[in-house]
Amino acid sequence: MSILFKLFGFTGLPQWAIELGALALVAGAAVGAFALYHHHVYTAGIAAQQAADQRASAKVIAAAQAQTRIIAARAAHAEATYHAEIQSVRTRARHNPIGTVRLCGNATASRGHVPEARAAQPGAARAGAGAGNLQPLPAGNPALRAGRPHNIGPLLNALGLAADRCLAVAREWQARHAQVTP
Repeated sequence: MSILFKLFGFTGLPQWAIELGALALVAGAAVGAFALYHHHVYTAGIAAQQAADQRASAKVIAAAQAQTRIIAARAAHAEATYHAEIQSVRTRARHNPIGTVRLCGNATASRGHVPEARAAQPGAARAGAGAGNLQPLPAGNPALRAGRPHNIGPLLNALGLAADRCLAVAREWQARHAQVTP
């Protein structure tokens, strides 16, 4: 008789059933031990992988932070330069405004007509257009330019300031978006 049957004989089960139960108990213990070992290896592997990932990503994060610091410094410098340039433009415009600028008057206002066609020049390849081919033009409205021409100095000043502002914005954009090399 087996030891197992002597231990579990009080149950009244046949010997093969008791040995089969004992075998199932041993197999269950082995499976449980393997599960505990597998869980330990699995969690240790995850922890090791996480540590390796953190070491690898620390280098990438440090490089990204360095680039971010460079870009932030470049952006701050570009913004300061932009504000200084705009202030300089405003000061220069205030101290040196464009003076009176008048458009030219109508030089042909006294004549009121198109000059006659010239005669053909000797030695020219072709003869010039004859006077009969020109269409007569209306005399125009002399009241449009009757007085002094308008002063366009303030308009030119405003146009210059707007152009200077656009150039300052473009220079700031270029300074902010310059190629970053780590």
